[in-house]
Amino acid sequence: MRLDVLERGHGRAARAFQKVVVTVMGHEVDDVVKTAMHRPGFFGRPFFDYGQEVLRGPSFWTVAEREYLAAVSSGLNECPFCVCVHTETARLAGHHDVRPELAAVITFITLLTAARSRRPMPPRCGRPVCPRTRSWRRCT
Repeated sequence: MRLDVLERGHGRAARAFQKVVVTVMGHEVDDVVKTAMHRPGFFGRPFFDYGQEVLRGPSFWTVAEREYLAAVSSGLNECPFCVCVHTETARLAGHHDVRPELAAVITFITLLTAARSRRPMPPRCGRPVCPRTRSWRRCT
């Protein structure tokens, strides 16, 4: 279900921000960001405060590694806006080398996401990689 208000229910500043993102990045802002901008007091600030704690709070992982994990997760969830944001943030935070622990976690979340999304669906195109979605998932 897609809320109609997310397409045209934002204030002037939020609409301007969305236009800049489309111009600079070449795609729309993610629906989570649209929701956060539409209801900042109810969802936006609490969500981003939580994100700050997860990505910047005390952890075994460096800030750059956490941003890199967020970029990988965003890629698996097929969110180009979040991939761009987290990739650039990881780069700015100094992500260069991949520790063996990080490589293991990336493999784990990739396999976990693949296993979670596999469900019996009738193949429409009959190809292992769909030419429309360019994904290993079958066309629906």
